Amino acid sequence: MQKISEIKVCGKKVVVRELTVTQVARQFDGIEGQDVPTTLDWMFAEDYMPQNVLEEIISTKVETLVDDDTAPSDLEPLYKEALRINPFLEKALKQMRRIGTLMEGLEIETGVPVKRTGLQPPPST
Repeated sequence: MQKISEIKVCGKKVVVRELTVTQVARQFDGIEGQDVPTTLDWMFAEDYMPQNVLEEIISTKVETLVDDDTAPSDLEPLYKEALRINPFLEKALKQMRRIGTLMEGLEIETGVPVKRTGLQPPPST
């Protein structure tokens, strides 16, 4: 049975729910396909989760909680609660970050010389 919690963020009630395995898989596909990070991604995604994942967990869009006076510290409890309700998602996100860190700068030996400038024709077969 899915866990559900309700918290108050920026004066509004927000329902936080545990994602199903299928929903988590769909979110990971979305993370891979996301081209442009949101402002909240720049502030929170490294420690918590991307905004699109958070919005799958909560009952509203984050933009409905944010106004000109909203500080990042006002939103952090929402991210923390989302991870508390989704501990397996938290572990998976940490694992993805570890893999991403390991893959940074990794060069795979292909045996085909590659010039770093300009377009290269495909190797002849």
